[in-house]
Amino acid sequence: NRSKQHQEPPYHVGPAVMEGFDFKRTVREFKNFVLNYTEQEQLVREATCNDEKEEIQEALMREIAKGTFTVEFKGIMAIIWKRIKDTRIWQHPFKCLILLEFLLLEGNADMILQQVYEKGNFEAITALTSYTAREEQHICQEIQGTQGNSNKVRSQAQKFLLFLRESQEVQPDAPAEDD
Repeated sequence: NRSKQHQEPPYHVGPAVMEGFDFKRTVREFKNFVLNYTEQEQLVREATCNDEKEEIQEALMREIAKGTFTVEFKGIMAIIWKRIKDTRIWQHPFKCLILLEFLLLEGNADMILQQVYEKGNFEAITALTSYTAREEQHICQEIQGTQGNSNKVRSQAQKFLLFLRESQEVQPDAPAEDD
């Protein structure tokens, strides 16, 4: 009966089953549950995740924009600032800059602008204009495949800062107060 000992167990997961499995998504959902993130915080984490896609679904950004007018604002922005400052994973700051620009157009722009210019956040965005992707061991050198990613982050940071300057120029000045 040696042949029975060498049979694969009935619960073996083959490549066909694993093909549709998204490990990163599963880990993200687990963290969402364990860390008790709100629905809006989960949306921001989803929009700025480190998957291969560089674009963010517009419907997802619209839902987040709606949340900027609610009590969820603080949680939304906390995740954005945490991820903008997380330079280990290039997709985090890259996607956060895209999301921030969208939120300034579609969300609570006044509150978002206050946050952009507070607490070192503007400096963090400005620092991304000289972003360099790092290897896992945090060696500060460009490696094959990441130079393009570094350029993407730097370019997006420059684009965002230009957007900020242009949007400030377009806004009418506040009326002068009478003495």
